[in-house]
Amino acid sequence: MTLTFPSITKVSRYHYEPAEDWRFYFLRDSSGTVIQRQWELPQGWTGLRQQAAEDQGNDLPKLIKENPIGYLCFLMVYPHRVNASGLRWISSRLQEL
Repeated sequence: MTLTFPSITKVSRYHYEPAEDWRFYFLRDSSGTVIQRQWELPQGWTGLRQQAAEDQGNDLPKLIKENPIGYLCFLMVYPHRVNASGLRWISSRLQEL
């Protein structure tokens, strides 16, 4: 396990950021930026917990954040727009309802 673990933990995270917020609603958009992030090795438990606790939905447009139920409807039509930040945000908003 010691030999395999380092090779399987070198996973990159990709996400797409539209050039402008309103382009988030396009089915296809090539004007934005694809961002790749390599996780730090080793990474402390405290840092991982802080990242997992972020529920502000910083990469979601303002219009989406005004209507949490609308975001769920939006994801049914645009499932490729699901991301971890958005799921944490919607989870925290639904707990408040």
